[in-house]
Amino acid sequence: MALGLVQKLAWSAGLTSPARYVARAQKEHPRTNPFRNLAVDRLGHLAARLPYDLKVGLADGSIVAGEISVVAPEAWMEPVWPGGHAILIHSGLSEFIYSVSRTMHAQVRTISGALPDQQIVEPSIPLSQTLDMIKRTFDEFIHHRRIEKPGGYPIHEDQIRRASALAVEAEAFWLAHELAHVLLARGKASKTSPSEHEELAADRIALDIVMGRYLPADAEAPPSGRMVYAGAEFAIRIYSALAHLGFDFKDTHPAPDVRLLNLRECAIRSAGYANFTRISTIAFAYDTFLEEIERRVVPPDKAGFVIGPTVERLVSVLLAAIEECARGRQTEKDLRVVVKALRKEAGEPMLLAAFAKAEQLYLPQAAVPREQDLARMVLEAQAYWQLVEAFAPEQRRAAPVA
Repeated sequence: MALGLVQKLAWSAGLTSPARYVARAQKEHPRTNPFRNLAVDRLGHLAARLPYDLKVGLADGSIVAGEISVVAPEAWMEPVWPGGHAILIHSGLSEFIYSVSRTMHAQVRTISGALPDQQIVEPSIPLSQTLDMIKRTFDEFIHHRRIEKPGGYPIHEDQIRRASALAVEAEAFWLAHELAHVLLARGKASKTSPSEHEELAADRIALDIVMGRYLPADAEAPPSGRMVYAGAEFAIRIYSALAHLGFDFKDTHPAPDVRLLNLRECAIRSAGYANFTRISTIAFAYDTFLEEIERRVVPPDKAGFVIGPTVERLVSVLLAAIEECARGRQTEKDLRVVVKALRKEAGEPMLLAAFAKAEQLYLPQAAVPREQDLARMVLEAQAYWQLVEAFAPEQRRAAPVA
């Protein structure tokens, strides 16, 4: 929607415009790092993926976003009469998300290359130490309004690179959520705080934005749909833990488990179940660890939002193991470790259901694959049957002929 005559007259006459609103906030809370503007950086990261109305609003000045130096990890949208919107992102948002992500990734095992020449980076600190450090990060903010700088522990450059990538995508989702509120606010008759229904709608729109649903058909997809989706879930989990610890966000949001399940349902509807299990592999790889963080950080009487294992999560983990084996980056011994861990985590009935679903998804009986997918499918099918053997050797049977 292009800038209207009423807006032009009002703002040129000296009424607060979105740009003036942001500038005033930045004057009150000047950025500590003059060479970085988190809002501008993340808008650039999202620019090609934004729907047309948001691109127009950002171009004509009816939507303006800026970073202010406030320690609270938050971003929020403020309507500016007539018809404008200002979005303020606190510097603490980036600092807090990156601090948690970096500490968490010291516990991540990374693999690059294929056997026998693959390079493996093992977790650099014990799990208990990682969880304690992340808990301290939350406690320091809640009780002292300080954000601990990451560091003081060994970490590999590959782990740091992945931590940065996850933090960027989480920040981008948070900004996309506020941009979604701009779209939703244009249909409201009065300036009121968003309802829980609107918050869920903003999450759905934000996910569509970051996943590239508004991109033209011939445009390039986001560089890593898996890391993009993982960033969205990570953003919601950070918010969830802070909210349960008593941090007072500007707006009331739905229960964390409702938000997370809403996000997953939206992703399944948009991408389809099979594609969802592919784009969610990174998110679900973090899932168990993030739930343990929530249990450590949040008081026991408020930890009911931990969802726990689901068939979707198990299918996604199985797919990740299948892909790694098909690429020559895991052995049959590794697959047995995966199956043993899943059996312990979820139990036999849920694991059986996950195997049944995986067989439907990754061993299509009737579909004719595209030629370029055939080799991948054959390798994945072989890896699937290796998983079956690890799960129950008596179920082994000949892999289907492609």
